Formats: sequence, C-alpha cells, structure tokens
Amino acid sequence: MKVVVRLLVALLTLPLLTACPGMSTADKSEFENLQAQIPELRPYTVDTKSMAEVYKKIKDKEEGKIKPRLISTVLTVLPASEPEAAALIKENNLPNIPGSSVAIVYTPYGWSVMLVKPGLEVKENQVVEFTLPAAADFDDLDNQEKMKTKLAELQRDGSVGIQSVRSDCTGDTSGNGPFSMSCNGSPANFVTNADQFSQTTLDWLNNPNKPVTASTDNNTTG
Repeated sequence: MKVVVRLLVALLTLPLLTACPGMSTADKSEFENLQAQIPELRPYTVDTKSMAEVYKKIKDKEEGKIKPRLISTVLTVLPASEPEAAALIKENNLPNIPGSSVAIVYTPYGWSVMLVKPGLEVKENQVVEFTLPAAADFDDLDNQEKMKTKLAELQRDGSVGIQSVRSDCTGDTSGNGPFSMSCNGSPANFVTNADQFSQTTLDWLNNPNKPVTASTDNNTTG
C-alpha cells in the first residue's frame, strides 16, 4: 500500500508543482493502470452539474432536507501553510481558512482533497465523517455560479466537509484486497445515513462526478 500512497500523493501534486521527482512517466502510467482496475484510486469529486440534476428531483422531498454523511480514511494531512497544501486548496477550490489543514482522504469510490477546519485534530489512518450539501441548501439549482458560491460558503462555515473523527471505525489500507471500512467491528456503509436516501441518490453519491441526464432535455452534464 505504501507504493500506492506514494503514487497517489505524487499524482496529486504533479499538476500543481512544475517539478515532482516522485512521479516518473512510468510511475504515472502504472498509476493510471491501477486506477482502471481499482475504483478507490480514482478521484472522488462532486460535479455540481450532476448534483443539480439529482437534487432537482429530491429538493421538495424529505431527503432533500438531509445532508449526506459519509466516511473515509485519511491518507495524509498537510498544514495549510505548507506550499503543497496551498496549491491543493487552490486547485480544489477550497476556502483558505487560517488555522486549517488539508487532508487527502480515501473512500471506496476514490480519493478526495478536503479541508480540516481549525480546532479539529485529524491524523493519518483515522476514519473521518464528512458531509455534502443537502438539496435544500441551494436556492437555485439552475444557476451553477450560485451553487458554487453556496458550496464555498458551506465549506467555509464548516457545515460541509470533515465533521469529526470516527474513533469507532477503521479503514483497511493494507492493500490486501479491495479497500473497506468497518465501524464497531462490522462492515460500514460509505454513506452512514444511507437509509434516509433513495437508491438513485445513493448511486450518485457513490459516483458524484459521473454525468447525469438532465431532467428537462436529453443533454448530459459532466
């Protein structure tokens, strides 16, 4: 697993830093091959266009009022003052909050870069719970700029993003078989409040950057 982590960190920093001695052409090719085989090595990122299409269908329902809560394992944590962290904040459109840090986390459906709010101590290999916005958090799901502005506000006030360390949970990062997480000794759902969402919403939460067919026409978003 150490090789995978090295490749992952190198790949994350490659677009941000002009020189990255840890990622050769061969390493990058190897990592891309691994990504094709192992879903959790792909980036887990939320596409707001896909989010809008999914959220339009649930905004007026009870599930539209609920923030999805998900868990992931921390691979590494960087203080926001470090150059690599500052670059990750910029690249991932995260708010730059004094005293915060940046975590690279690992989920069954891909890795992600998240802000750790000031006062929350997060360490490598811990399992953390994070939230995504509820459909009802957005006033206008047809306006991408307003959605992105609102998302940044929710990240800045701490209501979206890493919320807590789940000391009752562990993430298997041994590299022996598919990545998995467990809580209190039992297999854990990636979405911890999955019972509050429809299957359609859960399918999107498992792949939030996949194009979703628009509800009003035949175009797709991505």
